[in-house]
Amino acid sequence: MKPKLLYVIDSFDRRGAQLGLLALAKNGFFDAFDLRVVGLTRGADSIYDDLIDLLGVERVVFLRETKRAKIRNSPQTIGLLRGEFDRFKPDVAVLSLIHSNLIGRVTALAFPEVKIATFEHNVANQNFLEWAALRITSGRVDLVFGDTKQTLRSMKPYYRRDARIYDVPLTILEPTAFRESSMPQRYKILSCGHLTEQKNYIQLIRAIGMLTDQSYDVELIIAGQGKQHAQLEALISKLGLGNRVHLTGFISNQQTLQTLRHEAHIYVQPSLYEGFCLAAAEALAAGLPTVATDFAGTRDYGFHGKNMIIAHEYSAEALAKSLSFLIDRYHQLAAPLSQAGIETTRERFSRYAVQALWEPAQAALALPRILQPSSPQGSRYPQYLFPIPRR
Repeated sequence: MKPKLLYVIDSFDRRGAQLGLLALAKNGFFDAFDLRVVGLTRGADSIYDDLIDLLGVERVVFLRETKRAKIRNSPQTIGLLRGEFDRFKPDVAVLSLIHSNLIGRVTALAFPEVKIATFEHNVANQNFLEWAALRITSGRVDLVFGDTKQTLRSMKPYYRRDARIYDVPLTILEPTAFRESSMPQRYKILSCGHLTEQKNYIQLIRAIGMLTDQSYDVELIIAGQGKQHAQLEALISKLGLGNRVHLTGFISNQQTLQTLRHEAHIYVQPSLYEGFCLAAAEALAAGLPTVATDFAGTRDYGFHGKNMIIAHEYSAEALAKSLSFLIDRYHQLAAPLSQAGIETTRERFSRYAVQALWEPAQAALALPRILQPSSPQGSRYPQYLFPIPRR
């Protein structure tokens, strides 16, 4: 009989952690488990239907028909999640993102036999209260998953010193043929992401304006949707970039995305922070010369001047400088960057490379939790609720 795995995530929004969950399921990460996926909320622009198509309607559920999990609803959400624990009776639960971790850890106090794995994708934007709550509840965590090694390093304050940690890449990628260098008349620049402050698109659009003022013939396509859409449209109009910057909305058709990557000359990821960043990794796999800011994923698989150009600041000026550097040397750099990106994909994200990292994590999930005999009230609760002090 397969171990029962309950995967709890903040929402089914079509964002990085959720798309990572979808990629893990599609690529067989959960094949050895009886899987059930719970979203605290349904979310907007949802992958809910995608998960149902993949797993079946009985395997996917959301607790609230809302866009976001809210702190004030936490007591009720804990009760609803406890009901899912009671019904499904999981052997192990994976908690992905902040609210799911906090709600899930508190819920799991009543289920000491359930192994708990935390799966965080970046921790750069947590406030003090979230930091404190994660620190206080770290004793209920048995396993720690990170989407990159850099994410695991940044998560150190959030888990016990004796917790077992695993690097769990979010997807398996197959590289395409590398690109020959060329000198296009107009440089098409592509970026994919949710239209939020995190993605830093305001500064990217301003950078395109700067390049245009410097007589660079560039065109930017941003594939994504989100709460900043109207603000970005207004900025495009204000800067007179209506024929230079295009917001396509979210593109679900993979063939359309592949066509956009094939037609683009440069991919840019201007984010203020990221974890793995599936979009940037997919750009490398497509052999697309890439400019990216300094975040966890680029620190893990990006190498400045080898497989991408890294902008070490997040301003419009820094982005414009990095883009112009690549454009000015495109005939020299495009082919080497393309080839290096494909080699990085083979080394780090091929099926063989990723499964070598997945297997220890899968084995750890499958083992039953060992209760501590010294736990209070006859092993009803975990031995440590508060974190072990660090030396």
